[in-house]
Amino acid sequence: SAEAATPQQGGVLRVAFDGDPNCIDPQQAGNNTALNVGRQLVDSLTDQDPQSAAIVPWLAERWEVSDDSRQFTFHLREGATFADGSPLDAAAVKANFEAIVALGAQAQLASTYLAGLDTIEVLGPLSVRIGFHQPNAQFLQASSTMSLGLLAPATLKRSAEERCQG
Repeated sequence: SAEAATPQQGGVLRVAFDGDPNCIDPQQAGNNTALNVGRQLVDSLTDQDPQSAAIVPWLAERWEVSDDSRQFTFHLREGATFADGSPLDAAAVKANFEAIVALGAQAQLASTYLAGLDTIEVLGPLSVRIGFHQPNAQFLQASSTMSLGLLAPATLKRSAEERCQG
């Protein structure tokens, strides 16, 4: 009926998972259940269109990739914020990628996407350049994953264990 198709506020949403997510921090997640939960918590620099597989804007409104696929410059959307109200800016992107590197093996997937990371440069309030020692053809696609999803700077200050538990 038309009434059933009309969105309504309130109620209860029940969700079932086929396993224990173990850790809900998307930067540390190591199983599909955790990744699916983590996607609800973070946005990414880019997204991947499920129909065409094209990389499309999300938090980054545009980007440039060097000819040798070693440098990726992202230009962030103005006015984007984290759930706690803090601004999404180039410094927050840098802090997130540095936090993933610091997690080491605890960032099971995310750390592989940053293998060979050389530099993270804040070029301006809304522009950041990520550089790799060697070509990294998969990084642009990786920037669309929940494993490289961005957390608020206040969340990054929590211990890895606290981040796993929310």
